[in-house]
Amino acid sequence: MAALSTTKSSERESARAQTPGAFWKAKLRSPGFLSMVLLLVTFSVFLPVVSHEFVNYDDPDYVTANPHVQSGLKWENVIWAFTTGHASNWHPLTWLSHMLDCQLFGQHPGAQHLTNAGFHVLNTVLLLLVLRRLTGALWRSALVAALFALHPLHVESVAWISERKDVLSTLLFLLTIWAYSKYVGRRASSVQAPSPLEERRHFLHVSGYYSLTLLFFALGLMSKPMLVTMPFVLLLLDYWPLNRLSPWIPDSGAKGVGHGATAQKQTHHRTLATILGLIIEKIPFLALSLLSSYITFLVQQKGGAVSTSISLGARIANALISYCRYVGKMFWPENLSVLYPHPGRWPVWEVAVSGSLLLLIFLAVAVLGRKRPYLWVGWLWFFGMLVPVIGLVQVGAQSMADRYTYVPLIGLFMMLVWGCGDVVLAKLRTDRKLEIVSEKSSPSPPREERRPFASAILLHE
Repeated sequence: MAALSTTKSSERESARAQTPGAFWKAKLRSPGFLSMVLLLVTFSVFLPVVSHEFVNYDDPDYVTANPHVQSGLKWENVIWAFTTGHASNWHPLTWLSHMLDCQLFGQHPGAQHLTNAGFHVLNTVLLLLVLRRLTGALWRSALVAALFALHPLHVESVAWISERKDVLSTLLFLLTIWAYSKYVGRRASSVQAPSPLEERRHFLHVSGYYSLTLLFFALGLMSKPMLVTMPFVLLLLDYWPLNRLSPWIPDSGAKGVGHGATAQKQTHHRTLATILGLIIEKIPFLALSLLSSYITFLVQQKGGAVSTSISLGARIANALISYCRYVGKMFWPENLSVLYPHPGRWPVWEVAVSGSLLLLIFLAVAVLGRKRPYLWVGWLWFFGMLVPVIGLVQVGAQSMADRYTYVPLIGLFMMLVWGCGDVVLAKLRTDRKLEIVSEKSSPSPPREERRPFASAILLHE
């Protein structure tokens, strides 16, 4: 028996040695392997930041000239972090993160840069795993994560110590989505003829993941209040890829279920009830968002960061142009800057062109998104997540900022990757159909010659 086992083991090793292609194909289907590749590539790209110094833009407020941060984690500093509006922001968790860095590394900038890079690497891997869990599409998720990891617009968020709030809040943003996907999965699972104990256990699992989702979200808001759009993002994920907004289709054979107009009316009512239930489910998240928005507005107004010199019309015009500039820099990231000064007033023709372009994109998404829901989710993810920082409430002197795209660009990356993937798959299906039709129309070879070709078709399919 032992000899037989040894023989089979040697046969497997021999087969692996003879087919290295099969070995690497298996590796390329492994989430762990792809995660490790992304981790190593991303870390290698951003490793040079360890030789960078502090800069004189925001770093003095956050680290180099901040005695509370420099003295590390002390009880009085923790109280300060939760009660201060320093730098016109309320993000206590970000302050605690900077304090911990100083506690561990002192005033060494390289170590603090490395912490930012480490958060970015974690975000990249987590984005891959979360998207794969939500969609089941490993390679598309990996491509989105790669774009997120290496896009030039994201360098500012990683290589600038003061932007710790970006990488930290994004980690908690992705953990919120992960916990939410676990909550949805647990809630959708049902126990056949459950006992009271099983019912209680199921309830504890569901409520536990819901509470964990809410906790991660609250921590994210305490890292950067830009995450106030999270309830909106969760509703988008309910639509796709979680498919929780799918209309209820009545069973025509069930008792009491009508036909025609009656069935459509019942379906319509069930769909509205489902949507209402999902909105009610987000009320605690909306409450946290409103509270965070209120605190942030008060802090920024008290700190003098809210500008009142720019009219509402000029702010709307800048918002339209900024959306288009962000899309343009996603495709062609040139002339990047740490500061894009607000011009005060944009030329009318630029505003008109930008508004028209955005309208065309919305129309295209409305038409194509009927069969491709990822277009709606990706575009509204990008558009909606930028609302808090698009300049409708003008904070600071900038018209836009690269760092604001750190999370919103994920939506455009999903549109691009899933769209290209569908185009490639459609092309492959068309080529396969043409190949089969061509072979069927050709003269039939002798029986013994048909077998290899038949086997090849089966393998190809």
